[in-house]
Amino acid sequence: MSSQAVRPSFPAVPQRWSHVIRALDPRVLGPALLLTIVGLLALWSDRPAVVFSQTKWLVVGLAVCVGTVIVPYRRLLQLIYPFYAFVLLSLVLVIAGLGRESHHATRWLQIGPIGFQPSELAKVAVIAVLAKYIRFRRDHKTVRGLVVPFLLVLVPLALIVKQPDLGTALMLVPVLFVMLWAAGAQTRHLVAVVVLGLASLPLLWTLALEPYQKGRVRAFTAPLVEVLHETGEGLGILDPPGKEAGPGAESRAATLLKEERARNARDRRFHVERSTIAVAAGGMFGLGFRNGVMNGTDAVPESWTDFVFTVHAEEWGFVGVVVLLGLEGLLLLGLALTANEVREPAAKLLAVGALTLLGTQACVNLAMTVGLAPVTGLPLPFLSYGGSSMLSSWLILGMALNARAHKPLVFAERAFD
Repeated sequence: MSSQAVRPSFPAVPQRWSHVIRALDPRVLGPALLLTIVGLLALWSDRPAVVFSQTKWLVVGLAVCVGTVIVPYRRLLQLIYPFYAFVLLSLVLVIAGLGRESHHATRWLQIGPIGFQPSELAKVAVIAVLAKYIRFRRDHKTVRGLVVPFLLVLVPLALIVKQPDLGTALMLVPVLFVMLWAAGAQTRHLVAVVVLGLASLPLLWTLALEPYQKGRVRAFTAPLVEVLHETGEGLGILDPPGKEAGPGAESRAATLLKEERARNARDRRFHVERSTIAVAAGGMFGLGFRNGVMNGTDAVPESWTDFVFTVHAEEWGFVGVVVLLGLEGLLLLGLALTANEVREPAAKLLAVGALTLLGTQACVNLAMTVGLAPVTGLPLPFLSYGGSSMLSSWLILGMALNARAHKPLVFAERAFD
């Protein structure tokens, strides 16, 4: 018997799994996981009771991401239109009376024990269906060819506005324009559409916005309106209220104006002022984990969902905010590199769509918490509490990384030839 030790043999990693492992790009998954950990720490500090639920949805999201990467690329593209149809049906069911109402809006759909927000899945569906439709087409470079891509987006957008959920609906607009531009659509055509859209804003204001949404916009613009009004009075351009109606009427009109301004100020302070105070209280290095004063006393509404950034900023200060913004930048950089490296048209557009959506939503959420944008019901991706948001974010990443696992054949020199 030979004295040479026998080394145990281990089964080799299957070829398909080795492709999947290479597809899980740390440039994308690393920042996403770190952002999720930052969110879990903020939730642990602010609402410990929801940490387990958020962790559970993180596990589900990771499983969905890996599962999406495993699906063969051709099969993934075949599933996009059925998925889009399912999302549209879900949105119709929500506004048809089967949805669950919360915070002045009906956004949730309950199927047995599972409740979810179809509007979150709609963000994924729009990116996927645009990538699938534009994949091998060239007519989107003409005005007529823009009709179908716009319809693919405007139908779910209108259904989401009807819930109402204006913030989520507006996130679909930059996704549409950036994906079309990346696919080679003419800039002048897209600019013309933007001009028409701006011209239709009064109609949107009248027909689409709910009273509470108009109130949020008025609260956001109230300081500018007050400055313009006071400047106009000082220059004699605007007459004081009630000047033509006599002293009594002037006094009553002035009182009504002061009351309206006071209401606007209260609305503006309700979310934004408290959030801004919490962010400023963090100073350079923060007050420490679980030591936030504003969030510890529940002074900031929705601090575990849309305003989770305030918890992080108050506890970790300017340094923590810089780290958070750095992680956001690394995630977007990873998606940009992915879009640049893959050559298959749909794969490139999936990465561009993911980059646009996650970047725009993060920017709007952060701007909202410090008063630079109107208050909307937009979560901060990977950080805010919510299963639907967590699931959709990881699903988007999975689709963007899928082509890396299977390397679809490309016969053109450039992606959209």
